[in-house]
Amino acid sequence: MHQAERSCAHAGGHLRVRLLREEELSSRDHHRISSLLVEAFPHAAQLFSRQSWRGPRPDRRLLLEGGDGELLAHLDYVIQPIQVADATVEVAGVGEVAVRQGARGRGLGTRLMQELKAALHREPVDFGLLYCLESVAGFYERVGWTRVHQPSRFISPETGRWMDASYPTFILPVRAPLEAWPREGVIDLGGMIW
Repeated sequence: MHQAERSCAHAGGHLRVRLLREEELSSRDHHRISSLLVEAFPHAAQLFSRQSWRGPRPDRRLLLEGGDGELLAHLDYVIQPIQVADATVEVAGVGEVAVRQGARGRGLGTRLMQELKAALHREPVDFGLLYCLESVAGFYERVGWTRVHQPSRFISPETGRWMDASYPTFILPVRAPLEAWPREGVIDLGGMIW
C-alpha cells in the first residue's frame, strides 16, 4: 500500500483524507502530528515534542486535514503478530488517536474510525486492537469496536520494562469474524505497546 489521498465533504467542511506509509511522511507532517499529539496528550508532551509516535514506529498514518490544510485528526497503526493464549493473531495495533481540540464535536473521531475500517480491509490483519482510557471507552463501543476483558503483557515505552496491564481493550474484526478472537488468556504483544 502506498500513499492514498482523497478529498471529501464533511459536516464540518471540506476534508482531505491521507493514508500514508511511515516513510512517506515529510518532516512537516511529523511536526504537525507532534503538535497535535502534544495538545491531545499533555501528560506525554515531553515524548511527543521529540517524536510523533509512542512505542514502535508505526507502519501507517491516517490523517484528516481541513480545507486550509490544518491537521484536524490523526491515528497510526502497527501491523504485527501477537499471542493470545496459544493462538497467533495478526493485528493492526492502533494508537495515538487524536482530534484537535478546536475541531472536536464535529464527528471527526467517527470519520477517522470509518476511514480506519476501510484501510484495515486492505491490510493482512485479522483484527484491529487498541487500548484506551476508560473516559473514551464508550466512543469506541459506539463506532463498532468490541471490548474484551483480558489482561495484556507488553514492554512499556516509558520504562523499557515488561508490564502486565488491564487497560480498556478493544478489538475490531477485519479479516476474521468476531468469534475467532481467543476470549481466554493473556494478550501478549511480544514487545513494546504502540
